[in-house]
Amino acid sequence: MLLIWFVACYVLIIGEHRFRINKAAAALLAGAGCWLIISLQGKTDESFIAQMTEEIAGIAFFLLGAMTIVEIIDLHDGFAFLSKRIPQKSYPVLVWSIAILSFFLSAILDNLTTTIVVITILRKIIHRSELRLPIIALVVVCANAGGVWSPMGDVTTTMLWLNGKISTVPLMQHLFLPALLSMAIPTAFIAHFKRANHEQYALMRSEVNASENESIASSSLWIGVLGILLLLAVPITKAYLHIPVYILMLLAMAILWASAEWIGYFDHNKSKQPHTISSVLQRIDTPSILFFVGLLLAIAALEKSGYLHRCMEFLQQYVAGPKSLMVGIGLLSAIIDNVPLVAAGMKMLPATEFPNNSEVWYWLAFCAGTGGSLLVIGSAAGVAAMGMEKLDFMRYLRIISLPALVGLIVALVLL
Repeated sequence: MLLIWFVACYVLIIGEHRFRINKAAAALLAGAGCWLIISLQGKTDESFIAQMTEEIAGIAFFLLGAMTIVEIIDLHDGFAFLSKRIPQKSYPVLVWSIAILSFFLSAILDNLTTTIVVITILRKIIHRSELRLPIIALVVVCANAGGVWSPMGDVTTTMLWLNGKISTVPLMQHLFLPALLSMAIPTAFIAHFKRANHEQYALMRSEVNASENESIASSSLWIGVLGILLLLAVPITKAYLHIPVYILMLLAMAILWASAEWIGYFDHNKSKQPHTISSVLQRIDTPSILFFVGLLLAIAALEKSGYLHRCMEFLQQYVAGPKSLMVGIGLLSAIIDNVPLVAAGMKMLPATEFPNNSEVWYWLAFCAGTGGSLLVIGSAAGVAAMGMEKLDFMRYLRIISLPALVGLIVALVLL
């Protein structure tokens, strides 16, 4: 019954526009409904629920903090200095610039925060949604690829790193080139395949060239620089102090919020209606946060009911070799959150046979991180993009899934 309910709600998420049900509502139906079924079956585990609630709340608070920081910067045009420095003379140049920015920024921040920041910057450059969507789909792929070769870039890579399975320098040596390939192949496809996008972009550029020479206010520049520095400080501080990342993100949000009010930017804005922090909070994409919550509740229910464990046992039984098992986990992570899959993978492979820094752990980090790019729902970056833009399941599938799969296959050959 639980699996049937999950699949039915998953279909609602996939067919959001056809069924006219918001994906956040469908995800909450999936999550809450799955736990109601577990409760009716008498399988409720209070300790598991408490741990699950703590983890999901941490992700929700992290998203709230990151989105608020980005909205404060964006509301005061703080991203203008970045958008003006991104090469934009042609569509291919812009696509490659955004891809490279996402790839390297994700290794410093993380794939989720990078996606939120880069999409916000891209909105400053391309105002037409239809022209922006292919690049946004690419941002998801590039952010996920950039996250796998850095201990701070992806939550699953961080899990393996904190558990001692992988080390920083070997991680970069093993995964940088495969990650670069899995980024470059889809980027080449988006940048050079559709000539119609080139023509539309050239027309759009001719319309906005007149406004490019506008000066940037010093307060906008100050808030933009401070906000980016605070975002960069979060993963670095976490690596040294081991404080929960959502606490650091909320602290960064509070610092930027207080700083913006201290310089009087909210009160002395030149627009007709002065911006207040309440107007900033109204801009937060709350449905995206609720979508995350519902989806994570559903995945936790599948984990508690044993379905994830059965999937892993099936893979282990019918897939030959540990590396093939890692590829299977990567493909499965396109549908199911990669965190419980990586946790199960670590438990299934004995430490005596696969010691720390064994090659198989780098395969796990790469496959779990990049496999989520195959479907938009397979990664936190993809879910964020779904919430921020009109990027639904089927549109993402048509735009980028095949190039992402080709990039993954080629990268695995090199790995």
